[in-house]
Amino acid sequence: MPVGWVLYVKEHPDQFKLNGPGWWFYLTSIHKYRTKEFYKEILKFDNVQFLKFSIKSQDIIKSAKAISTINGSISSEALTYNKPLILFGHQSTPFGLCKDVFKVASSEQCKKAIERIEAGFIPGYSDFSKIVDEYLFELKRIPQNDVKLLVDYLVCEYSSSGESSLSYNRADM
Repeated sequence: MPVGWVLYVKEHPDQFKLNGPGWWFYLTSIHKYRTKEFYKEILKFDNVQFLKFSIKSQDIIKSAKAISTINGSISSEALTYNKPLILFGHQSTPFGLCKDVFKVASSEQCKKAIERIEAGFIPGYSDFSKIVDEYLFELKRIPQNDVKLLVDYLVCEYSSSGESSLSYNRADM
């Protein structure tokens, strides 16, 4: 990183939610979570600071030289505020399609992106609205019972016995 830059790290708010209702599925990938040792190693760098969850992303973006993320919602916020965006997971989000986004897949690409930003690069994101219109849509909330019915159907339909042992009547739900 350039001299004088500080890397502020803000974890996703869900990073540490493992014990609440509905969060059981995260336990299946707990081996992918960061350990205390990971955070201790990061804090050995003088130019890295962790931010609290309570700090609003908008406040961070306004004063940032650039934003980097894998594919979080902060991507769209950075584009909205016209901040340079270094995107490490550009294949997993439609925002990776924006022309002025730095699509980074190596340390060399990251270094070049930072050099361009340090040199004064200002993104235009002229295709941002088009990408939003073309690729994003609002999901309607699915009632809990419909999801349960679908899961039960799939589990029963594709179980090793091949026979459905459960039957549901919507009126019973």
